[in-house]
Amino acid sequence: MANHSHFLHAHTHPISPSSVLYKRDSITPLLHPQRASRTSPSGTSRRSGRYKKRRVTPASDVDSRKSQKLLKLALAKSMVETTMRQVVPLPQGAVFYPTREQFADPIKYITSIEQEASRTGICKIVPPQGWKPPFAIDFEDERLRFSTRTQRIHELQEGHAYGDGRTHTFKSFRANAHAFRDKWFQTRGLNRNNMTSEEIEKEYWHIIQTGGPSVEVEYANDLDIAQVGSGFPRSQKRFMTPRLKEIETIDFTNPEYYRHTGWNLNNLPDAYGSLLRHLGAAINGVNVPWLYCGMLFASFCWHVEDNYMSSINYQHLGANKRWYGIPSSDANKFEAVMRTQLPERFEENPDLLLHLTTMVPPSILQDRGVKVFTLVQEPGDIILTFPKAYHSGFSEGFNCNEAVNFALPNWIDYGRECVEMYRLYGRLSIFSHDRFVFHFGSTQNLGEYSFEDCEILCKELRRLFHEEREYKKLFLLEGLECVDELSGDVMLDEQSMKVDDVRQCFYCKHNVFFSGIICACNPTRLSCLRHTNELCTCAMRKRTLLQWVSTAELRYAIRRVQTKMRALKEPSRKASRHDLHHNSHAIMQKESEASGANTVVMKKHIDTFGHSRSLFDKSPLDVHQSVMPWFGRANSGRKATQELRTLVARTGNVTGMV
Repeated sequence: MANHSHFLHAHTHPISPSSVLYKRDSITPLLHPQRASRTSPSGTSRRSGRYKKRRVTPASDVDSRKSQKLLKLALAKSMVETTMRQVVPLPQGAVFYPTREQFADPIKYITSIEQEASRTGICKIVPPQGWKPPFAIDFEDERLRFSTRTQRIHELQEGHAYGDGRTHTFKSFRANAHAFRDKWFQTRGLNRNNMTSEEIEKEYWHIIQTGGPSVEVEYANDLDIAQVGSGFPRSQKRFMTPRLKEIETIDFTNPEYYRHTGWNLNNLPDAYGSLLRHLGAAINGVNVPWLYCGMLFASFCWHVEDNYMSSINYQHLGANKRWYGIPSSDANKFEAVMRTQLPERFEENPDLLLHLTTMVPPSILQDRGVKVFTLVQEPGDIILTFPKAYHSGFSEGFNCNEAVNFALPNWIDYGRECVEMYRLYGRLSIFSHDRFVFHFGSTQNLGEYSFEDCEILCKELRRLFHEEREYKKLFLLEGLECVDELSGDVMLDEQSMKVDDVRQCFYCKHNVFFSGIICACNPTRLSCLRHTNELCTCAMRKRTLLQWVSTAELRYAIRRVQTKMRALKEPSRKASRHDLHHNSHAIMQKESEASGANTVVMKKHIDTFGHSRSLFDKSPLDVHQSVMPWFGRANSGRKATQELRTLVARTGNVTGMV
């Protein structure tokens, strides 16, 4: 057996500032947009269809002696303040015990408890008696190997990047985890069998708050189930097959039930009523679960989910996991406290909270007026986190969990808010929010959604429409003369996500889905409509508006959703799928005719590569390879138009939206 003594006390291998970390919410840390120019995300790769963005600790002076000294002094002061007062116990997060009937419809049940449960940021669901899914991973299989990350628990309050751990099998990781836990309690004269969850929690926060003793543990996080397997039995059917049944027949004694139930995390994102069922690509950690193996004190630091989505975490086996949650109503207050607590870190890395490497005690947050709740997860328990709810926690020993994201219709507003935050820090979204909303509204069956759900969708489509229209009007007034219409693909699948990876604003990294701006001086640089002033100093007449989705198509999506809303508002008039399709087709045809009648073909061309012709007046083969990414999959239908003049000439009103 390997020597485990290196897990305790000081270590001779400090974590390098340039350590590379592969993490769930990974980003390329950037300087604050007001202080430096943007750089493109680096190290982007895919595995099982998922964006795996490589997180690199910023190259800065943050680990210099002066910076470290100031940081340690600030933390020492905080530790003294914390230990000098009596710690107030944290309130418990919401806990629910569904009946078998309630358990039969996962999304409906989660929706029914969301309003109450989200008040504590996190909640626990204890399945009905008899629930016992078989564990589908063979821990004795030596072929299943994975890498770990090392965490220096005594430094988690300082926000350092994690280090690279060792390669393990499940068997070796479990053995190491047990050995570490035994040695930890033995060296302190404690009986691990008599230790309560509260006593382990006290030990954990003592290490973090006092900075000692030195403790390093391993954490096997974000494990790809395509390589190590899922803890749930999986169906042999294609992953993205839509679930047609809303209500399940519960039979806890039948192994096949666990293979197909929506509570199986391989199925939940695609369950009836889940927005992620409209996502046509398999994204690890989003709609494809990730596996986690922890050991004593292995931590998941304060963070929110990608795009502010909800998450579900199931514990298959092992020791308890301690959770902390903050409701979305206190998220901004939490962020302000973190910046006050670690000013030096945030000065160097304004996006520090996106790194998932910082752990601040709940007691400090409580003192500053932040609501913090706690839960203990045992094997078989389900933990939910809600949109924009910060959460964190640690393991009390060896355990194995599995987690995945999901989204209810009311997530759309949170998703937009998160994308705005990403634009501030120059972070590429895990998938295009604009594409998702437009794809949902313009092509998907809305039959399973309520009037309120459609109202949320329609509101977001209207917002996108107004932004597109107003910016285009402004550009025309500023002298824009050339518009190139490109044949865009509205689908949200693996191919389109590759396009979105490249088709991003050079300044804020936002996915440019509807339209963007380029200039003749540097056509390889694409800007979203908001950041054209950052593009260059050229006059607007030298620029070209690239349009993949027109405002007419946005109107179509809005009116399509409004048609569904009217049908839902008048119960006596049930609109069939055929009626909805027919009405939507008529709307689109009317919009296209109106747009065509007012469209003037542009004769103004721009000089791009020393040739006096429009940049996109020929096939993509005639265009320099450096601008090929702007085409996506399109290869026809390009023409220079003056749709902007149509926007000014027409009111642009849509019934019920302006």
